[in-house]
Amino acid sequence: MRYPRWAVPLAVGAALLWPGPVGDAATAPADRVELDVQYAEAFERGVAAFRRGDLDGAASAFQEAWLVQPTNPRIVSWLSLVRDEQARRAAMTRTLEEIQHPPPPPEREQEPLLEAWWEEPAGAGGREPLEERLTLPAVPPAGVARLVTPVEESRPEILSETKRAGFQKLYKEGIGLQPIRGLGFSARTEIFEEPNPVDDYLIESKILNFSSLADYRRSITPLFTRSWAARVVADYEPWPRLTYEFDNRDIEHEFETRFGFKNRNLETHAVNALYTFPRAPLLGQLTVNPWYKRVIQESDRDAGTFENRDEFILNLSLKPTDDLEYFFQFDTYDADKTRTLGASKLKLYKAQVRMRFPRLRLFVIPSVEYSDTDYDPSDDEFSKRDFFVDWGFDITKRLRASSKEQIISAETSQPGKVPSNPDAEVFNTFNTLSYELFPDFDVSVGMDYSRAVGLNAFNNVGFRVEVELFKPGIIRSKFGYEWLSYYNIDEDLSLLYWRVFLFQ
Repeated sequence: MRYPRWAVPLAVGAALLWPGPVGDAATAPADRVELDVQYAEAFERGVAAFRRGDLDGAASAFQEAWLVQPTNPRIVSWLSLVRDEQARRAAMTRTLEEIQHPPPPPEREQEPLLEAWWEEPAGAGGREPLEERLTLPAVPPAGVARLVTPVEESRPEILSETKRAGFQKLYKEGIGLQPIRGLGFSARTEIFEEPNPVDDYLIESKILNFSSLADYRRSITPLFTRSWAARVVADYEPWPRLTYEFDNRDIEHEFETRFGFKNRNLETHAVNALYTFPRAPLLGQLTVNPWYKRVIQESDRDAGTFENRDEFILNLSLKPTDDLEYFFQFDTYDADKTRTLGASKLKLYKAQVRMRFPRLRLFVIPSVEYSDTDYDPSDDEFSKRDFFVDWGFDITKRLRASSKEQIISAETSQPGKVPSNPDAEVFNTFNTLSYELFPDFDVSVGMDYSRAVGLNAFNNVGFRVEVELFKPGIIRSKFGYEWLSYYNIDEDLSLLYWRVFLFQ
């Protein structure tokens, strides 16, 4: 016998108000049997509705059963499960509605235009020559000189590849703008377009099984990156130099062909320490530079992009002489998805020999790099081998040439898929000729070339033009344009890039 839903709470209330025995004696055996039957019927209806996907019906039936036996842990568990599922589906519905009908961006107030620096008067003597206006003073003003201090010779840095060639001293990075001695601040901002590497295009085309010229052309999209970063450095010898850096960047159109439009935002919090041990006999100076990075990645259009990454980097530099340095790097991270299932792990090994030949005005940096990335819950694996040589020399005191030759071998293992092992082998060369037009102001031209093995659709040649203002420790600003031609498929890219570094 079934009772209407309002009968049960009415009967319970009447039993509480009606004078009589309390406890088990208050319920007659016949009434108890009827309540048990009502509980069983409501519970069966709730289970059946949940299996059909009718969450509202299941919640109503389980609520009715709960009113009969509110202390039964079984019905409490089922009722909680249904309510959680209702909340999850409601959240998914709201997310889809926001994606399909995004709110309009807030209106920004128009900022007043600044007067152009070249229209300001130069004083009583008339306008200054263009060279003097583009060149920073050799000696900073007194106010700046107190904040920008020279780099200390006792604190060597791990040297990196540089455009300035061998016989000049490789610029050693300082600690930035110093309002207090030993405490420095610096920043940078970057807006640039760049092509996807050819090895990425090759593997992607094999996974998607491209078969027409239109497929190859459609996959040619540049990556567009916008970023800004700030850094704080504490340098109090003889203690290690400690650095904190925050980097925020947006990357758009990455793997657009395979995953649709996809933009990523990355927030990186990085801390590192740098310490050089006293010079050891035969070994020279040993510099240790460990890093820890916390990377928070997300995307407003792809839930699968959300992940948190813990990354550890260890740099070691051994410098037996001023013109010879051995560099080693180990990089590893664990990345976990935060909105979907999945994780990835990376291990990267890198080794370099950095050599300078002052008499020949030459530097040479041969390098080898190997990385391996495992993906979970799939058994996919991506491995990459990178061999390259950076070298350059000073033709004159103002004219410099540099080049990079690179061989990349990459492979993706996809058990149970077709193709199971798409791979790529690519040769790249990047060549630059730079001339110091004015003191600290360079003009450069370059030509780049990439060629793949087995598939020539993405072979390309590129030409670059850039200008750079470089005052070590104060400012470094670079603006450039590159035109890239994929000549075998008659497709090209026009790319712009701009980078500004303050007090680095």
